[in-house]
Amino acid sequence: MRRMLLLIPILLLCACAPGTPANNEARRSKLVEDGVRVYPEMPDATQAGEMIERGRRVFRTAGCEACHSIEVERKGLAGPPLGGVSDRVLGRFDNDPLEARRWLVRHIKEPNLDPGPFKEDPAYQGLHMTANPRIPDDDMRALVEFLWSLR
Repeated sequence: MRRMLLLIPILLLCACAPGTPANNEARRSKLVEDGVRVYPEMPDATQAGEMIERGRRVFRTAGCEACHSIEVERKGLAGPPLGGVSDRVLGRFDNDPLEARRWLVRHIKEPNLDPGPFKEDPAYQGLHMTANPRIPDDDMRALVEFLWSLR
């Protein structure tokens, strides 16, 4: 009986450890909440336009350009090119631009929990994007609008 009492807390800790199904589901739920918080609604054209330059600065300061081209070609960088990313993402979300933007937020914050359209591409096998959970909401929204502008 005493062993059983000692074993219960250990099992509970293991069930909530990073990478376990229970923990991953909790993290996914939080990511969904994050996406809605960052994008409660679509920005109007004026707001989006104002965010793009700020998003370009976030792209640079967060180190995104070390791995990603903002053009449609990879340009020898490790990560997928981001030119045209909005069209690729829109197709995954039935042309719903709000849900597509929320997915970009989730993917940037936790790319391994919510992988992108290049996940199965052999050119990117073995590469893993760094998670960016600490980008402030206003900067994240600006970054996503910048990425959205890369047509």
